[in-house]
Amino acid sequence: MKGLVETRARADAESNRLSHLIESLTLKLTKTQDERDSCDHLIASLNNQIQPGQIEPINAWQGRYGKRGAFRQAILKAITLAYPHPISTTEIAQYLQATFNLIFAIPSQRKIWVHNSINTRLRELANSKSIQRIHDPLPISAKQASGYGFPQTWRPLTCRPSLHTPASLR
Repeated sequence: MKGLVETRARADAESNRLSHLIESLTLKLTKTQDERDSCDHLIASLNNQIQPGQIEPINAWQGRYGKRGAFRQAILKAITLAYPHPISTTEIAQYLQATFNLIFAIPSQRKIWVHNSINTRLRELANSKSIQRIHDPLPISAKQASGYGFPQTWRPLTCRPSLHTPASLR
């Protein structure tokens, strides 16, 4: 009976979370559709030869993280703030989510974002000698065998002293 009650409680919590998510997404959808309709009306009033329905949607980086380079700078800032201690990729992702107010509807979206956006920038920064990879990456065959690699941690190669820097190193 205890297991059944716990299962019901978990299902109720998930149901509440999803209901809130649907409500939030419905509001965002309505706002976005209103904005699109306003643009369509303005386009039609300025130039009646343009058919707004034939304009292809785009998903550009512009504005998502502020001006160009802001995402990379935020990653560097997160790593620098942690100095002299290394910082994990997970902690960097949490910092970026808070900084850019990013919300993911489902965990798989966040995982894809970390893999595609954050890990790519971290590799570029490591290759450009801006940061140092603290962990040893597993070869692809070892990752496939174990299902995952070692936790990824990073630190800057050069850094100004911070509050966490011991006085002897300043």
